[in-house]
Amino acid sequence: MGVLRAWFIHVRGAPLFFLWHNYRYKMKRLPQYSQNFLQSPQLVQELISRSSLNRHDTVYDIGAGSGVISSVLASRVNNVIAIEFEPRIAETLKRNMARYENVEVIVGDFLTLKLPKTAYKV
Repeated sequence: MGVLRAWFIHVRGAPLFFLWHNYRYKMKRLPQYSQNFLQSPQLVQELISRSSLNRHDTVYDIGAGSGVISSVLASRVNNVIAIEFEPRIAETLKRNMARYENVEVIVGDFLTLKLPKTAYKV
């Protein structure tokens, strides 16, 4: 079975209940993809709170992994485009981001995607 982790984090002073799922496998780093997993929503929230991101921004999360950064971004910006190349992790990303209406998951190579002509941040 999988592991279920839950956190309460604070976004703009309000607590946000955050569920994190590692489904039937442990997320294992695959060196051929140069993977590194950030697993602390609290750290991500702290880092993002120090950024210039705002409610009107569209943000691309390149190499979104299982969505730790995307989930925190979803509560702070207008749109999140979460891009993951590795199919196994992309499935977990899709499940984890299903609850966020402003997160779009793209499975594919960022280097081959056409970027919008409108403003965005990475």
